[in-house]
Formats: sequence, structure tokens, C-alpha cells
Amino acid sequence: MAKLTRRLRGYLKLSLAATFALAALCVAAGQNTASAQGGERLRVPTEGGFSGFITPLVGYANVKSQFHTDGNNRRTSSLNSSGQTSSNAVVGALFELRYTFLEARTEVYGGIPAENIREGGFTQAEIGVRHWLGDGTRLSLGVLPEPIVPNKTWQDPFIVDGRRSRTNLDSIGLRARVDNILETRLGLRYEFVRQEVDDERSGSFLASQPGNTLTQDDLDSLERDADFHRFTATYGFPITEQFFLRPGLRYTYGDADGDSNSFDAIRPELGMFYSGERFDTSLNLLYERSWFDEENPIYDDKRDANDFGATFLFGYKKPFGWESFRIDTIASFRKSDSDIDFYDARGSFISVGGTYFW
Repeated sequence: MAKLTRRLRGYLKLSLAATFALAALCVAAGQNTASAQGGERLRVPTEGGFSGFITPLVGYANVKSQFHTDGNNRRTSSLNSSGQTSSNAVVGALFELRYTFLEARTEVYGGIPAENIREGGFTQAEIGVRHWLGDGTRLSLGVLPEPIVPNKTWQDPFIVDGRRSRTNLDSIGLRARVDNILETRLGLRYEFVRQEVDDERSGSFLASQPGNTLTQDDLDSLERDADFHRFTATYGFPITEQFFLRPGLRYTYGDADGDSNSFDAIRPELGMFYSGERFDTSLNLLYERSWFDEENPIYDDKRDANDFGATFLFGYKKPFGWESFRIDTIASFRKSDSDIDFYDARGSFISVGGTYFW
């Protein structure tokens, strides 16, 4: 009964969010709006054909988490600690490729959109379509395929003094967004993501130990396959012609197969953007509070958490007089403080690279 009640609650929340998003789309379609959202200029394309950017970069990442599947973290001697710290060099590229059908005011795109990068979404690609209405309103619909860097997790994270085995953490999703609503610089978006653990064995090691009291219901409560529903609203405040603020609020409902992994979360965030003649810079700050539905049966406690994060970008335009080129620095930090120490985590990333636009 509790699981049915939780699912009905989730469907109600999803229905309300979907209704709100649909209403916003309809309102936007019927209004004359300016092509500005959150202080950003979301220009109607003026040229057809291919366009985009690519940013090769090199960097350094540092992670401390029980769920980071680095070799140093394969064994743990305690279920009351946050795991080993691991560091590694990073070499990769951020990119987006677009093709614009000028007369149709429509473009198809694939890659990592700039707004995702500013929010710290470096590995989540998106493939979709954008359409500008006659009044400048932009509607977007995209598919979120598997991340560019495949996600891994442990089959059973709760193995003590033994080797934990990796498994794939698969995900796929959809994102819908509308920008430039009623000339208020209001932006809305909805995301759905389905996550599945290929080989889920959470708690099986502990359940096999003599004297352990974990039941099958307890093991079911630890399952991590889940549907995530995220609804985000942002609003932009221009301070000067070059600087603006964009606060936002995100609500997330995580509907996991295991009750102890289902949660609600609220995330206020603040984006700050500056665009000058020689450089661009942005800083995105976030705080997220999450509340989990049921106690984790291993700890007899809920894993409620406070998360903090920041992403900073700096771009130097036209170095050495080179047109269509920019030198970029990206830095990101994220920390999660859970009521269960096992789920505490932190990570940081810094990189430098060069961006070419066409």
C-alpha cells in the first residue's frame, strides 16, 4: 500500500508539472515576446546551413565517493565512510553541431549545448530540434542519450573488505523547454530521465553473512532503477547591458524501484553572466535539499542530503587577433552532505581549452 501511495503521489506531481509546462507552451505560442530570456539573447537565426562550436580541452578531476568506480575505490573497509579519493587527467572535447532551415525558422542540433555546460553538465549530450515562432519565442525538444562518458556503478556497493564489481548505469531521457515567455525573461523546462543498473545486487553481500537480518523486502528497497522528473523555472534580471543575473528553481522527483532511493528535491540556483568586448565569464551557484521516502534498511536511517555546487567559465575572445576563436577555462565543484556518511561525496574539475566557432 505504501508503494502504491508513493507512486500515485508521483504521478500526481508529474501530471501537475506536465500541465504547467503545456500551459506555458500554449501561452508562449499565442503571445508577442522579445527574444531575450534570463538576460541571454536567444536570436532568431539569420543564416541557414551548418553552425556550431568545438572546444578541445585538457584538465584535472578529483573525486571522493563510494560510488566512483576507480581502482582505488574497489575495496572499502567501512560502510560508514565516503570512500577513497581519486584523481586523474582529463582529455576531451565539448561541441555542438547545428543545421538551420532558415525559412522554417527551425534548427536541428546535437552535442552539448552551451547552457548545459554553464550548469556543469559536461558529459550529457542532447539531440533535438529548436523552433522560433514569428514573435521570437523559442521552443525546444531534445533527446538525452547515454552520456558521452559512460556511467559505471557497483553491482553491490555494500561489500566490506572485498572486491566490488562494476556494472553499467544506463540512462536515457527527454527535455522540453520554452524561452521568452510574455516578455518577462521567464524560462521553463521539463526533463524526464530513465536510469537502470544493468546488474543490481545491492545488499546481497550483507544478506549472505551469518546473523544478518536483511529480508527480501529490504533488498527490494535498495534497488536503484528509477525515473527522474525535473521541472525548472528561471528568470533573468539585466543589471547592465553586459551583466545579468538569472535565479532559478528546480524540483526533482526521483521515483526509484527501491523505496529507500525514492526522493523529492528542491534546488535554488543563481547564474551570473558577463559579456564584454574581450572576454565572457559566468558563474553558476546551486544548493539542493533532498528528502528520501524511506529509511535505508542497512542504516535504519534516511539518506536526506544537502548538496552544494559551483561552475565557473572564463573565455578570452580573439586571442592574437584570431577571429572565431576563444581561449576557455572551466572549473567546477560539487559536494554532497548526506545524513548517512556512506553517501557523502565531493568532486572538482578544472580545465583549459580553445573554442572554435563557425
